Amino acid sequence: MRFGLRTRVAIAFGVLSLVIAAAVSIATYAFASYYLLNQRESAALTRALLDSRAVDASLAAGATPTEALEQIPSVGQSQALVQVTGTWYTAGVTVPPDALPEGLLDLAAAEGGAQQRVSKCSLCRTSTKP
Repeated sequence: MRFGLRTRVAIAFGVLSLVIAAAVSIATYAFASYYLLNQRESAALTRALLDSRAVDASLAAGATPTEALEQIPSVGQSQALVQVTGTWYTAGVTVPPDALPEGLLDLAAAEGGAQQRVSKCSLCRTSTKP
């Protein structure tokens, strides 16, 4: 069965419309995901910077490391740690410092801070300096 010219043109336009709609929707999803993840990381880094300044000011005022960390509100599953004279302190006992990757602690000690993002895949870890 041979289709007429009108039918072939209509099918071609339909397939072209489908391809363009799929490409636009994939591009929109990718851009939105990237943008939202970037915003979340930026907000987390800003929060960490403000929290580190608050802990630094508390320590300079004579507070103990545990008291300084208790002033920081816990957000989600995040946990603040501070190293003072070679000893790691934390406000909670959710994750002890020795349970963290050695590379992350070394980077934090060397650079003055570090972050780690863990995806759902346990093998997809990245450690970077702030």
